[in-house]
Amino acid sequence: MEAMKSKKEIVKRAEQLIKLLEIESAASDPRLQKVVAYGKDALDKKQIAPQTIMEKVVSAVYSLKLKGIIEVDATMLSTLKEMEKLSRQRSWLPFKAYDPW
Repeated sequence: MEAMKSKKEIVKRAEQLIKLLEIESAASDPRLQKVVAYGKDALDKKQIAPQTIMEKVVSAVYSLKLKGIIEVDATMLSTLKEMEKLSRQRSWLPFKAYDPW
C-alpha cells in the first residue's frame, strides 16, 4: 500500500499533471481545452480538494474519448492514468477547509 501524502504534495502533483495535460492538448479539440481550463482554474481557486478536481477532469476526458470527439495518444493516456491514481490518493488529514499552506 502506498504511503499517504501531505496536502501540499498532492496539490503540487495535481498542478504538474494539469500543466502536462494542457501542453499535450494544446492543438486538440476546444472541448478538451475547456476541460483542462476548468481543472487549472479550479486548482487555482483552492476551493475543492485536488483529488476531486482530478476525478472530474479524468472522467470528462474519458467521456469525450468514448463519444469519439477526441483521440487519446499514449502520452496523454499515461497522464490521465497518473491523474486517476492521484484522485484516489488521500492525505494525512481529512479534507475540510482547503488551504494547503
